[in-house]
Amino acid sequence: MGKQDLNVAELNGQTIFRDNLNRCDMLPVLQLVAGSAVFCPVDVYLSFKAENGTCLLAPDAQRRRMNDPKGKYNGIRYDDNTYPNTRLKTLLKRHCGITFANGTFNLCHVWQEAAYEREYFSAIPNLVLLPCELTQLVDCSREICDLLAFRAYELYGWYPETMLPPAKPEGYEQITWLSHPRLDYTAGCADGTAKNDLKTRVQLWARQTNSPVHKVIRLLLDHGGAMELEALCAGLLDYSRNPLWTVESLCAEKGNHYGKVLEMDAGTVRILEKYLPAMTRLWENTKKRELRAAETDIEEEQKSNI
Repeated sequence: MGKQDLNVAELNGQTIFRDNLNRCDMLPVLQLVAGSAVFCPVDVYLSFKAENGTCLLAPDAQRRRMNDPKGKYNGIRYDDNTYPNTRLKTLLKRHCGITFANGTFNLCHVWQEAAYEREYFSAIPNLVLLPCELTQLVDCSREICDLLAFRAYELYGWYPETMLPPAKPEGYEQITWLSHPRLDYTAGCADGTAKNDLKTRVQLWARQTNSPVHKVIRLLLDHGGAMELEALCAGLLDYSRNPLWTVESLCAEKGNHYGKVLEMDAGTVRILEKYLPAMTRLWENTKKRELRAAETDIEEEQKSNI
């Protein structure tokens, strides 16, 4: 029997899953995540900071993108979560006597977009261990990310300085978190992380050239300050695990967002007029610094080849 031309419809399991998850009663899902989440106890976090002068488990590492080199390059280790995953589990084994059955727990980042910045990739308050079956839920649900962010803020008093402090999710008091005799979460920690004003955050975004936020604004500036949402998200696929979340987080001035510097209307995203001049100047200065650095690298390479 010969081949027949058929109208073929493709089903995208990820899209179907996200859509159905968004229609679920989220409270049982949030409880499932909370009851399974392993954070670093506060006393272990404080002990590590006092001993090392930092909360970074791997100060030279950052999350690897598809176009980044593999392994270590120019003093930076481009990693797929292996280093913070291994080092967090080692820390919990040494201080708490906890081990994890092989292949049953994976590491997730609480503030996922900030994980592309070396300052936050291996920061203990940005890390949580979840059973493997639950880790993809973190990629699919803003509510789960908000829940984990507020829990981390509640424990450590910490959040990325490029973002707003997280807001308490609705119904948070009904959530019961993982309890284990070797993991003490009764203590809280006021780390003293100050909320940066929006002007300071914009200056930080301009300098952090690998962050998804920097890429969003650079793309918009390259197109005169406005783009269609679909085209903008397509341009961010190499830089963000969830481009739409990144864009939406720049359109809101509330907890667990970056701050309102963009507006979205009828499928078009644009930089708010009051921020456009400053962003244009800051991002142009960053481009010039990158160009000078590249020229210096070429000159050094040419000298070494003489």
